[in-house]
Amino acid sequence: MVYRVTDGEARVLYLLFPHLRGLHLDQVEDLGDSVRIVARPAAETAACHECGIFSGQVHGRYLRRLHDLACGGRPVTVELEVRRFWCRTDGCKVRTFAEQADGLTQRHQQRTSGLRGVLEAVALAVAGRAGSRLAAALGVLVSRCTLIRLVRRLPDPEFGLVTVLGVDLSGGPWQPSVTSASVAGTAV
Repeated sequence: MVYRVTDGEARVLYLLFPHLRGLHLDQVEDLGDSVRIVARPAAETAACHECGIFSGQVHGRYLRRLHDLACGGRPVTVELEVRRFWCRTDGCKVRTFAEQADGLTQRHQQRTSGLRGVLEAVALAVAGRAGSRLAAALGVLVSRCTLIRLVRRLPDPEFGLVTVLGVDLSGGPWQPSVTSASVAGTAV
């Protein structure tokens, strides 16, 4: 069932989906087991990702499908009509560029920023098959391999100065018992 969105209804939808606030919501479609939202950016201009200069000259349009956070346990897909703009700045390497919706899209991503953040948290907590099952319970279908890829793409955490270092001298089943050792030339 397809619903055309009026201004009053859009305000209610913005309460449920605050990250869509910078978009014109055209329609919402109930697909039974999922929800589809058709939208377009509200801004008339966009900034080039290379030089940062705004442009209002449209080169073309295309439809971009983004997987979003689930609503009521049902997956949500945002079909976003994206415009490509000309970059007229002298010296800029980019001729045309696609607009990005702040807080929603990132270049070359098929998931919204919010969904990616949730999946990264799930992947860091449990990853693998268990993470895939947890994501399915949250209304997001994702494979175990995708969760592991998300963890690998995360930057390494920052480590501070090591103030305490422990050394296990007990050995193990693969090592003989150690009675003495040295760390950086200091007898232990």
